[in-house]
Amino acid sequence: MNHPTALIVYNRSQHLAHVLAALQKHKLEPLYIFSDGPKDDKDAERVGAVRELILHIEWARPEICLQDHNKGLAWSVMHAVDTVLAQHDTVIVLEDDCVVGPWFYEFMNQCLARYADNERVMSVNGYTMPIPSVALGDYPWDLYFNPRVGCWGWATWRRAWSLYDRNIKGVYVKAKEMGIMERGGRDVEGIVRARIEGRLDAWTGGWILAHYIHDAYCIYPTISHTQNIGMNGSGVHCTKTGRWDTPLAQEKPTRYPGDVSLHRPILDHFMEYYGGYDPGR
Repeated sequence: MNHPTALIVYNRSQHLAHVLAALQKHKLEPLYIFSDGPKDDKDAERVGAVRELILHIEWARPEICLQDHNKGLAWSVMHAVDTVLAQHDTVIVLEDDCVVGPWFYEFMNQCLARYADNERVMSVNGYTMPIPSVALGDYPWDLYFNPRVGCWGWATWRRAWSLYDRNIKGVYVKAKEMGIMERGGRDVEGIVRARIEGRLDAWTGGWILAHYIHDAYCIYPTISHTQNIGMNGSGVHCTKTGRWDTPLAQEKPTRYPGDVSLHRPILDHFMEYYGGYDPGR
C-alpha cells in the first residue's frame, strides 16, 4: 500500500536537493509538498530557489501548497498533517533536511500496516541515534518502542492524530496532574513551557504529551532509516553539531514484534543521549 507523503519545505534549497534526490529512488504516490512563505524580501530569494526545485519535479506528480506569507514551523507541520489526514488514514511526514535511506518506506509501510489498530502505538519515527551492540545484545527485533516522539521522518494514523489536543496549556496541566511530565525526559517540560510562553515555534511538545496522556508509544528503528542533514547551523531551531549523525540501514528490516514491549538497555542508552529519561511502564 502506498501511504501519502507530506514534504514540508522552507528556504534551504541545497538541503532540499539532497532530500529530493533520495526520494526520487522511491515510488511516491501521492506526494504533497507544503512550502512556507518568506519572512521578508531577503528571505524571498531563498524561498524562490526552493520553489524552483519543487515546481520542476519530473519523477512524481506532487500536489503543491504554497503559502504567500511565513506561517512558521509549528503551523506548517500541523497544517500539512491536518490537510493530508483529512483525505487519508495515514501520513508520512518529511522536512527539507531529512534524507531517507533505501529501506525507509519499507519500514514505514510495514509499521503503518502492522500497528494500524494498536492504540498503544501512535507514531513511527524513521530516525534513531546509533545504538551500540552492548545495548542491543540479543534483541530480536528491527524496532523498539519509546514514549518520546521522534520527528525526523515520521508517520502516524488519523486515529492517533485526532488525540493531539492543540490546547497546549490544558494538556500541560493534565500531564502535571497525572505525574507523567517526565515520562520521556526532564527536558520535555522546558520545551512545552517555551511553546506556551511563545519563546519556541515548535509543535512537538503537544504531540509528545498526547503520547504520554494516552499511554502510547512511538516506534523507532534499531538502525536509522533517515539522516538529518540540517545540523549545520542553517535551520531555524537547530545548532551546528555532529551529535545526531547516524548510519543508515542498508538491509531490509524484517523482524517486527506483535505488540508493544520495552527493552531496558536500549532505553537506558536513549537516556544517555537525551537525558533525564524514564520510560515508565
